[in-house]
Amino acid sequence: MTLKGAAWDELRISAMLARHGFSVAQGVGSSRQAILCTLDEFSKVSSNSDISIIYATGHGYEAGNNVYLIPGDYPMNNAFGATELNQDAVNISKIVSSCSAKNMNLVFFAGCRTKAED
Repeated sequence: MTLKGAAWDELRISAMLARHGFSVAQGVGSSRQAILCTLDEFSKVSSNSDISIIYATGHGYEAGNNVYLIPGDYPMNNAFGATELNQDAVNISKIVSSCSAKNMNLVFFAGCRTKAED
């Protein structure tokens, strides 16, 4: 699923943050593994910073009390149950826990999301 508006938002927000002195890593259409590697690296780098910001956008899925970012390589023909989402998507709590700056950590998840039917 292509979300051209989300990709454009990521580019705009990244450019704005870079203009204001932030180091920026982008991942338009990234695979789950690439997102997880970037988050792990960001956690290490941000631990030496005063402020960390993550802006994530794209399509999300809500199942139970969890929200997941759907990566570019999510097998869309799979189900969207907790098992599949934990295996193939990125839990927003992983994104949040990747911010580890000393003074301020901000996470913006600007993705739309589909809620699982109970």
